[in-house]
Amino acid sequence: MKNLFLVFLFTFISLNIFAQKEFEGMWVSKESTHINTILADNDKIIKVFNFSFQEDALIEETILSQDKNEFVTELYNKENGYRVTIHYKLNKKGNLVCEYFGHYEGKIISKKLNI
Repeated sequence: MKNLFLVFLFTFISLNIFAQKEFEGMWVSKESTHINTILADNDKIIKVFNFSFQEDALIEETILSQDKNEFVTELYNKENGYRVTIHYKLNKKGNLVCEYFGHYEGKIISKKLNI
């Protein structure tokens, strides 16, 4: 019984420690020319930004809140006044679900680039 408890405890701690690290990477979708890049450590999301080679544009997002399963950012493009709040979470397939509120309302599913 003690061993079972220790296994459960280790698994629970491991999943929580590496939860934010799962978001880290470069993400792409069919709906956009932008590559969404997320930098994270084991505890938190550090930085989120979007880059488009086609539009030659770099836009940083401001992290508003985060917990172990999701985080929220605000994206503001000074050039055109475009502003959205984005809720990020991972689905069961490991894809990034981005739900937008503001100048764009909708949900976009992104896949991680394997480089």
